[in-house]
Amino acid sequence: MTFTWIPFYKELAQKLLPYRDNRKPLIDWIYDNLQGYIGHLKDDSDGRRVADIDPFTVFAIFNRGITDDKIMAICKKIKDYLNITAAVPEDFNAIPFMNPQKSNFMGFVKHRKDGDIDRLWNVFTAAVTNQDIAVPYDALKNQFLIKFNITIGLFWVRPDKYLPLDSNCKEYLNALGISFNTNHFLPYNEYVRVMTELDKKMQKENLGFSSYAEFSYEAYMRRVKSDMKTSKDLVDMDNEQDSEKSSTIRYWLLSPGENASKWERCQKDGIACIAWEEIGAIDKYATSEDIRTAMKNQYGNRSTNFMNDTLATWEFCHEIKVGDVIFAKKGRNHIIGRGVVESDYYFDPSYPDFNNVRKVKWDKVGDWKTAGNQITKTLTNISVFPDYVKKINALIDGLPVINPVYSFEEDPEKPFINPKAFHHIESILKRKKNIILQGPPGVGKTFLAKKIAYSILGEENDSCIEMVQFHQSYGYEDFIQGIRPSKEGFVVRNGIFYDFCQRAKNDNRPYFFIIDEINRGNLSKILGELMMLIEYDKRGPKHMVRLTYSNASDEPFYVPENVYLIGCMNTADRSLAIVDYALRRRFSFINLTPEFGDTFKNFLKSQMDKTFVDTITAKIVAVNQVIQDTEMLRGMEIGHSYFCNFEGFKKGEEAAWWEDICEYELFPYLDEVCYDDSDRLDALKKMLKL
Repeated sequence: MTFTWIPFYKELAQKLLPYRDNRKPLIDWIYDNLQGYIGHLKDDSDGRRVADIDPFTVFAIFNRGITDDKIMAICKKIKDYLNITAAVPEDFNAIPFMNPQKSNFMGFVKHRKDGDIDRLWNVFTAAVTNQDIAVPYDALKNQFLIKFNITIGLFWVRPDKYLPLDSNCKEYLNALGISFNTNHFLPYNEYVRVMTELDKKMQKENLGFSSYAEFSYEAYMRRVKSDMKTSKDLVDMDNEQDSEKSSTIRYWLLSPGENASKWERCQKDGIACIAWEEIGAIDKYATSEDIRTAMKNQYGNRSTNFMNDTLATWEFCHEIKVGDVIFAKKGRNHIIGRGVVESDYYFDPSYPDFNNVRKVKWDKVGDWKTAGNQITKTLTNISVFPDYVKKINALIDGLPVINPVYSFEEDPEKPFINPKAFHHIESILKRKKNIILQGPPGVGKTFLAKKIAYSILGEENDSCIEMVQFHQSYGYEDFIQGIRPSKEGFVVRNGIFYDFCQRAKNDNRPYFFIIDEINRGNLSKILGELMMLIEYDKRGPKHMVRLTYSNASDEPFYVPENVYLIGCMNTADRSLAIVDYALRRRFSFINLTPEFGDTFKNFLKSQMDKTFVDTITAKIVAVNQVIQDTEMLRGMEIGHSYFCNFEGFKKGEEAAWWEDICEYELFPYLDEVCYDDSDRLDALKKMLKL
């Protein structure tokens, strides 16, 4: 396991120091060069650009729930701008990422107090310059939005010195017997105590890691293994036969070298091979711990605990059996071969590298793109995911992928809406072809949209579903077609909806295009000709039109009859434009309201104290009733989705969970709702408090 991000992050922190006293050039560069990545970076709900910025929020731009490709793209831009000498990271192992909805370390301008951003710069500067951070750290107590996230920010900039206290690390620390108050801001002396206790354990006990980065990665892997066990335990009874078969024939996902660099050798010689040849033949080691020790001795300190490397070599030698199936992969979403293992493990010194070998008969060789990203490890036993194995085999064999059958009534994770209302929405979509689900935040609009698509399809088939989110910078060129620069000059490139329609017109199944935050974009500008073509009676080739950027030789465009549009619209944000009448006529508008009935309560009661659930449900319903009774506030109720995540808390910690949601989600939302009525704001907050 390598941590290639550490040199880059540490140098970036150093390069940001000169901007402490003049942040404007940094802000200008961010807005000029990172558009498309910074929709979350704003000073108010109306989307206005920030007037000031702290260094941790700069780091959070690329340390949030986005893809690795996007993170690397942002890092490349930052590297060029700041003349960073360290290489762009190739991995982001051990890094705790921020929630995409709560990435910033600074609040909206109206929530900030004088000195909030300077205080963040103070602790950042002290950390990067190796000064004592006790005073600037404790000065952040009671600062809006600051809690355990400050420890994550400190870990980003100096991972060798500061421990991140994200949910995974807190859970692992608790398992190691290191406890602290997880409900409130942690004073610096307590933070130091926690780090000191962990330091002592790493020195005295054989934990298998010796740095905070290794600890963070171990904490993450504990959660992954726990989730994998849960996934395995939840496999349907229908898959029992497949699971029993998998216990005889197991399925493995193998990376034949970085970016499949050894794949040609594997095909030519009929083998599968892995590296770590410097430690010699793997079968000479009695235990996996012996392998890890040999790796540490051979490769020295590479900022890794060799856990995954040890597991890969041990399984390649001892766990894979003759008759098992290996899928060769390249990158994150390509399968390039399938083969059956024909020999036991052996070490072949005739090769210059990758000498750990097994004979494999590759019966299929090609390039098949999978849906979603694959696991990035060298070797993974995927037998515990029989549905995933079926999909890969079907993809390789050119067979239709059998997706799980979907029924709303039998869905264990169905939305809280009642079945009659759900199927009524479904029938409206079938008739109108275009609907908009509108309601306050947290009523599960996008979640419901996908379930509607599944229900009409009759299966959980994401290949027939596409989703985008509109924003102020989104345009016709992104959605339909536009001119884009290339190596040869400028070329016409098709947008996401154009490509989606091309896929749909060659298929008889229904296709669903979900648009989140549909009223956040300039709809007339984005849709162009679609204002006419999306209408239910203007579908099909007889209504085709020539697009703005098309050539005379290009085929005219139309929206296929099997395409359904589902828009999701937030009714609580005053800053968003009202959908104009021309577009409104083409959609059916469906109001969604918070659902706090028996289904919701039973869901919560399965995870926490039943009396507590009844208490908080009554409080939420009472607050929503006040909002509904106030004419100017209708459509701004509190949604049920705020309360569907109990992660990081255990039974008995219900009060802390509730306090967390109130303090960091509900109260800031109510600040927006009652921005000009402080008396009502105080009354609503009081109603929610335990």
